[in-house]
Amino acid sequence: MISKTLNVFKAGADEGKASLFYLLIAVFLFQLFCGGAPNTPTIKFQIGLFLSLALLAVALWEGAWSTLLARDKLLALALVGLWLVPLVQIIPLPPGIADALPGQRLEQGILDYVGRGDLWRPMTTDLGATQFSILTLVPATAVFLAALVIGPEQRKLLLRIVLVVAFLAAFVAFFQFVSAGTTFDFYKTAHKGFGIGFFANRNHQADFIVIAMLLAAALLIRDAKDRQARLIGLALVAILAFAAVMATFSRAGMAFFLLGFIAVAIAATGLQRIRWLPALAAVVVIAGVGAAVASTHQFERFLARLDTAADDQRFEYAAQSMPIIGDYFPAGSGMGTFVPVYEKYETIDRVVPNFANHLHNDYLEIIMEGGLLGALALLVGLAAIGRLAFRSLRDPLRSSGLPGAAAAIGVGFLLLHSIIDYPLRTQALACLFAVLVVLMLARGEGASGRSRSRA
Repeated sequence: MISKTLNVFKAGADEGKASLFYLLIAVFLFQLFCGGAPNTPTIKFQIGLFLSLALLAVALWEGAWSTLLARDKLLALALVGLWLVPLVQIIPLPPGIADALPGQRLEQGILDYVGRGDLWRPMTTDLGATQFSILTLVPATAVFLAALVIGPEQRKLLLRIVLVVAFLAAFVAFFQFVSAGTTFDFYKTAHKGFGIGFFANRNHQADFIVIAMLLAAALLIRDAKDRQARLIGLALVAILAFAAVMATFSRAGMAFFLLGFIAVAIAATGLQRIRWLPALAAVVVIAGVGAAVASTHQFERFLARLDTAADDQRFEYAAQSMPIIGDYFPAGSGMGTFVPVYEKYETIDRVVPNFANHLHNDYLEIIMEGGLLGALALLVGLAAIGRLAFRSLRDPLRSSGLPGAAAAIGVGFLLLHSIIDYPLRTQALACLFAVLVVLMLARGEGASGRSRSRA
């Protein structure tokens, strides 16, 4: 794996745009290792932001925006909408217009009380929070635009980086799990003691592992020449991913693993005739590992979590957000303002020691904070991603299109998980999402780079 990665690295550097390529690798690695927590203005975020701004500048200099317009105008429109919503919300408005905005009565009352009711103020209820939300868009945008203009061999290295980091994350998660969180304690998190890898949230670690499994399977099915070696490799990948996801105790992660495993099995058997003896041996091994895990105390703990799904507070958050959305619509409360706004509506009987840092439903949170403009931007983004995913999955068993199909499934998992969580509000998964979208967009290039060399 290491020698192949070094060969791909050398081949990628030979494709041109070396400065952009190396800077992209640096940003992507930094975010995968250090961007596993929700966005806060820490020193790690500031370092990542500085590197990402440099990457964004180089990518735009290399013609990334014109490349995007030429490849997919709807996706370009979605990217504009992503940035436009918070930028519009920080524009100062005259008092007459600002006073008329829904949900602004308390802010206006405070200003009137202190004799500053004539001040111009923006649409957002928290200018600093919305300004920070703009900065959080930089890393994933930079990674997306940079990955769009590099060559196929360079993109192949990005995939290998994901696999290497996922393997290290699984390794780290093992020690975190067996040591009850005393080893590799990177974040102060309520999920300490679970196998969270380089993330602060076990669900996000599970997302990362499942997506890495899909990408690893796609590369194995496409590149491994020997069928038996391919089958053994897929079995090992599935077993490692299963163990890593189990260590997170993530219910959504286990559901995505099972769906991903089914997709891998279909892809592995759909490209060729099945050799039943190796296939049966693989099934026996996986079943044996599953039986061993099922007999453990940890598996009983996981099953106990399934019994508490109906009591999950995230569903209460969603229900309580409805009056907030109604009060602030159509202007929205401002991107990044969930915490202070939600606290105003939180009743005393719902106050718990662990405060809600997000709504645990990104779609509702976007509508709450972004209002009508946020909802429109969300629809455009989903339409653009949905069209790309449909194209990538239209012929998923064509070997050269397997990485794009795996990327489409991974994107689908992240979007589904966003209904009950906030995976894309971590820089690690946001940047991975950006790479997956580029893989879908570049589906026709030939994953091995052969089509590019013939052109």
